[in-house]
Amino acid sequence: MSTAIAVTLRLNVVTLSLNAVTLRLNVVTLRLNAVTLRLNAVTLRLNVVTLSLNAVTLSLNVVTLSLNAVTLCRMCIVDLQPQSWKKFQYK
Repeated sequence: MSTAIAVTLRLNVVTLSLNAVTLRLNVVTLRLNAVTLRLNAVTLRLNVVTLSLNAVTLSLNVVTLSLNAVTLCRMCIVDLQPQSWKKFQYK
């Protein structure tokens, strides 16, 4: 009977030791999760900045396209003037 009790006590000690290791690993996991959450927050902020910059870029692209359209229209108007046609006819 004393042998069974001794074995049970040893198994309990091993179990307690394993539980202590598990608790330490859980603490490490929680700390890593906290770091991951902070990094995710930084990533989200950077994504917001990137989206804002993309919006500005798109707006500038629209302005550039509009200016290009105006330039093309002005070139077309110049080409349609009778004086420019006369230059082509006499060449």
